[in-house]
Amino acid sequence: MKIAPHRRTALLIATLVPLALTACAGREFSLAAREDAARPVTERGTSASRSAPVRLVPAPASLALTPRVTLVSSQTLEGVTYAQGIVMHDGVAYVLADMDTGVVREFSLALDHADASTPRLDPTGRSFACTLGGDDLAPHPTGLTWADTGAQIEGVDLPPLCFVGDTVRGVGTIFTIDWARARDSGTLDDAILNITRDDAASNGTRPEAVVIGGRTLIATSDYGDQDNHLRLYDPAALARASLTTDSGVIVHAMPCGSFVQSIRWIEGRNAIVLVQNTTPGLGYRLTFIDAKALGVALGALGEGEALDLRGLASVDLPDLTDELEGFTMLTDDLGVLVNSSTTDNAHFVEIDWP
Repeated sequence: MKIAPHRRTALLIATLVPLALTACAGREFSLAAREDAARPVTERGTSASRSAPVRLVPAPASLALTPRVTLVSSQTLEGVTYAQGIVMHDGVAYVLADMDTGVVREFSLALDHADASTPRLDPTGRSFACTLGGDDLAPHPTGLTWADTGAQIEGVDLPPLCFVGDTVRGVGTIFTIDWARARDSGTLDDAILNITRDDAASNGTRPEAVVIGGRTLIATSDYGDQDNHLRLYDPAALARASLTTDSGVIVHAMPCGSFVQSIRWIEGRNAIVLVQNTTPGLGYRLTFIDAKALGVALGALGEGEALDLRGLASVDLPDLTDELEGFTMLTDDLGVLVNSSTTDNAHFVEIDWP
């Protein structure tokens, strides 16, 4: 039996986000939730996830992958200023940017132009503004990801959940959205399914779907040099939560390295990448984590223990000195790094895997 795409989305909402459309039916509710999320950290309650574990277990050095990363070429992305991240989905790249409003702009990879040795990202002409009723709902988008929950209705797979992360004044908000509607309409009008304040975070949110031990989870982290954690959320619980500290959302929380701008999942390599600065607002660092080994290490933890990812080997690119914001793989061995500059804001890199 075939179910139309809009019907599959409706079934997903009914199954995993039963209260979302009611809660977000009024624009006033959505904006109130957004304004609440933007309150200063000092006005928010203490997160339940910040309580210290009984014991930190150092992560095995074998969790770290250290491919050779070589700069190939650079490009100024057309129509993009202040890029905040990049992700590949269904064969095209989406660049997140903080412009007049938060924007997600679509690009295609070009490898067959006049100079075949120089890759390019060309705009497809499609984009959407992170606005609701003309208001800038997500002005500083810091994550865009899709999580396949494996849910079915009458034997038919439901579409993946789509999450957009936003960070304002260090406070993170995660929006569950109807991806097809946002992409087609060009805004978030009628596309918001749920709004979750990431109160488990100490400095912003940057959601990314990863697979650990055969389970799809939403990874996110903090930006700063103290109390940074890599947290793993249950996507179905996240999609109906008002706070990430709500029961059932947090699956694991692990101390990790500093200045994490975004996170990337590399499916073909079963790897999680922490995309980091080396100092506040500057520098290029990539920490590649073997997801299979991470799953084994998490499974071996005892009651009250947490894995400590600090100290894992990373890959620095000292020749690039501006502010790295995002990273994604374009092919198996070609990646791209984006930064917040207005020119030369995309650097293509060759990845030589060990």
